[in-house]
Amino acid sequence: MQQFFRHFRPSWFNSHRGTIDTLPNGGISFMLCPISEGTYQYWIYICPKNAQFSSKAAVKKLREVQQTGTVPWGELHLDDSPILNQLVTAAVNSDLPTEVGALIYYIQQLNTLALLEKQLALPTTSATSEYEAD
Repeated sequence: MQQFFRHFRPSWFNSHRGTIDTLPNGGISFMLCPISEGTYQYWIYICPKNAQFSSKAAVKKLREVQQTGTVPWGELHLDDSPILNQLVTAAVNSDLPTEVGALIYYIQQLNTLALLEKQLALPTTSATSEYEAD
């Protein structure tokens, strides 16, 4: 299996379309490389909150970092939960002194708020689409 990538991005609730959309700035990208069955080494790329996110640039940078022999951020042993959830938890629980934990919490807060706003809007939108039978 080859390396693969996951991106953790902030989102917002688009009330006009009733969807949760990704914000253009900020995010964290993960590159995973298998080392054995169910075990991966991973590297992290951080895009600051005030910079436009590009998954293409993140993937390119992560590949360059790994090819130069940079030590991986950590090792992940997969379980049944979603890979992105495992990566986020592992990064927050890491002993490495960086701003990644603060950025993860910021993204989680925005994403939770987006979900909450969508849930609050659902009763309003479903109530307006009720029809009476003649």
